[in-house]
Amino acid sequence: MNKKLKSAVFYSEDRVSISDLDLENYVTTDNLLQNKQGKTKAVNLPPQDGNVTRFDTEDILIANIRPYLKKIWSANHPGGNSADVLTLKVNNKYEPKFIYYALHRDVFFEHVMNGSKGTKMPRGDKDQILEFPIPDFEKPVQKKIAKVLSDLDSKIELNNKINEELEAMAKLIYDYWFVQSDFPITKEQAEALGNPKLEGKPYKSSGCEMVYNEELKREIPEGWVVGTILDCADLVGGGTPSKKKKEYWGGTIPFFTPSDSEDYVFCFSSELYTNDLGVRKSSTKYFDKGTVFITARGSVGRINIAGVPMAMNQSCYALCPKKSYSSEFIYFHTEQIVEILKIKSSGSTFNSIVTNDFKFSKLVVPDKKVIQSYSSLVESFFKKIWLNKNETQKLTELRDWLLPMLMNGQVSVGEAEAELSKAAEPEVEYKGEQQANITPLFPPKEDRHFLKRKMLACYIINQSLEDQNFGDTKFEKLLHLCDYWAIQRNFQQKYYQKAAGPYDNAFTKQFFQQVLKAKWYKKIPNGAMNRIVAGVNQEKSTNTYGYFTEEELAKVDQLIKYFRRYTYEQPEIISTLYAVWNNRLILGQNISDVLLKQDFLDWDEQKIRYKDRLNGALQWMREEGLVPDGWGKLIEKPKKR
Repeated sequence: MNKKLKSAVFYSEDRVSISDLDLENYVTTDNLLQNKQGKTKAVNLPPQDGNVTRFDTEDILIANIRPYLKKIWSANHPGGNSADVLTLKVNNKYEPKFIYYALHRDVFFEHVMNGSKGTKMPRGDKDQILEFPIPDFEKPVQKKIAKVLSDLDSKIELNNKINEELEAMAKLIYDYWFVQSDFPITKEQAEALGNPKLEGKPYKSSGCEMVYNEELKREIPEGWVVGTILDCADLVGGGTPSKKKKEYWGGTIPFFTPSDSEDYVFCFSSELYTNDLGVRKSSTKYFDKGTVFITARGSVGRINIAGVPMAMNQSCYALCPKKSYSSEFIYFHTEQIVEILKIKSSGSTFNSIVTNDFKFSKLVVPDKKVIQSYSSLVESFFKKIWLNKNETQKLTELRDWLLPMLMNGQVSVGEAEAELSKAAEPEVEYKGEQQANITPLFPPKEDRHFLKRKMLACYIINQSLEDQNFGDTKFEKLLHLCDYWAIQRNFQQKYYQKAAGPYDNAFTKQFFQQVLKAKWYKKIPNGAMNRIVAGVNQEKSTNTYGYFTEEELAKVDQLIKYFRRYTYEQPEIISTLYAVWNNRLILGQNISDVLLKQDFLDWDEQKIRYKDRLNGALQWMREEGLVPDGWGKLIEKPKKR
């Protein structure tokens, strides 16, 4: 049961003087962060005196320009905001944090975009926004749900604060050692200077010899030289697998682009994922954990260390540390290049970074022993940042998984709290530049894949409940065609050749165990088959959580419509023909109707009964555009045990 958002909130009409605001409590669309990351400090205040909208603690602020950027913040202090930020005040019948999380879902921002006006700078419609449906729970339940999700966000925020401090400490030491030249004097240096008491003292401040360098226009320690970042790391470019080749995408290799750059040193994930085939068939490369990425276009000059092995596009450069140079040192040393480029551009934003910027930007190249000492000192800082970032990513995944489930009542608060206790368990350790095995926190990737396919399977069933011929075989073949033709996403499908056609036994068995037990559906005898019909709790199965686009679901609807008036035989024939055709494309084999029909008959001895229907089926597939393109994995016979 849902209610409209307008039953829970109203827009703030309170005003506050700009003179009472500062950069910490003034909010605009510019300092609200994308992708629901909260807010940061404002850059400036309005140039003129006057009044702006006032917000109070627990109000909900949403950027109303370009809603697709998903800018939302739950205020933890009072302040004021610009006119392009909507301020929602929650009435006393609802828990403010619960409403915030109800709006934190992607489906809310999709709702706002659906009612927005304008193309280049779409703006949400304030009346339409208030029509958004929100779950109707009693207030005590709202508080419990909000607490579960708030506890996760609090842990994420704490991790971010710790990482910010650790990075600042490592940067401070870098500046002392390599910018101010106050690295600790070694025992050997102290003895060479004839004063053992100097051991551990700061080099420059202790009066040790400095040499003026004409290229850098400053003094550097004796024995240090001038060079470039290329003396310390190999520079490698990236590339992008063809977007026209769907088989290159949807794998498990993160594909780093400028939009994937993150705060707090490490990057673990990306918007796009490629696979081994995509890497082999393009100019991108497989970069080891510990590679330093710098963005060269778009958000220029952003620096990250790969937290896991990744690929990278051509709008970035990779700096692979040479022997004796660590990722920790290269990370901060690369920042010096960005500072040099800022100075060259008179402090303004520069549009791009090119190879010559690395070749000709002169930097000090310190003594390797000093670099090694620095790396040993700050390694524990980076190790802790890595662990925190890894945990934060998994906490974020857990929150984003729990959010729709809690809102839809499919996970109880008690079950969610049990998963929170799992989230507190210790994680794996940072392995420097070596590969580390990251043990997934609930829900693991396989479970998230299962959840998405579960929602797809429910959609297929719900759209077919009026079909008198809808049973197991018809469902299985529709699922196969949806996976391989309509959706084409890597959900870890495991199809094998079974007598009736392609069949993913592992998923189908687990799926029906869950939905039949939950009474979403039931199976009733209908002649020679078991018809799938609605159960008493079927309404809980009707939410796709925004996992699938309108275009994808339209293709699913098209498939269901094709076969609605037929028995299971038609989808069995088409599904099997599609599979043998797609197998030939994957293997790069010749394709003809004769070969496809023979593959069909070789699939299983029972297929002979469809021999006279294959010509018509192939012709129909071409007419309807139901033709494979080589996406997905080969469907083979199951291995004999």
